[in-house]
Amino acid sequence: MRTLTHMPSLQHRVVAGYARLFLRRHAAPREARLRRQFAEKRPSVTVPGGWRGNEHAGFAVWSYGEGAPLLYLHGGGYTGDIDKRHFLLCRQLAERTGRRIVLPQYPLAPEHTWRDSHAAIVDLATELASAGDLVVAGDSAGGGYALSVVQALRDRGDEVARLVLISPWVDLTASAPGMEQAAERDPWLRLDWLKL
Repeated sequence: MRTLTHMPSLQHRVVAGYARLFLRRHAAPREARLRRQFAEKRPSVTVPGGWRGNEHAGFAVWSYGEGAPLLYLHGGGYTGDIDKRHFLLCRQLAERTGRRIVLPQYPLAPEHTWRDSHAAIVDLATELASAGDLVVAGDSAGGGYALSVVQALRDRGDEVARLVLISPWVDLTASAPGMEQAAERDPWLRLDWLKL
């Protein structure tokens, strides 16, 4: 397996520095307040031109490009919707790989749990796999979700050509060795929020 690495950009270093200085100063809000904030402040999804929309099991599924399918599950801590950067990344993936990107807008917490969409996403992946040569990919929470979908496909006897995980969040219990030390270095990893 090949692992690609690169140095963080200047933009990333500036944003990470800001996060370390300002975002960490505030304690995690109480659970009730946090749930209200997610419901009230989640921005609506703005879909760029060139994307085609469909519906699957009650949620939107966006696609871009032609060719063999690449199912992409977006990150966002299971609470954040598809972001313009996800659309940009997926469009670049379509253009560089010659694949059709399939990007589900799956239901989010705290209004929903994984049970509300996991079976439907696995069914969608099964449909896509029936054409052969399916790639499943995801970033952050979407990377963990992608892994769980591929495991479910394996259990069904379906095959996936490739699995691509970008900084996957695979331990939602936050109990992996070294997690506390990583949280001290990582400007975005807030274990106090995970414990709500």
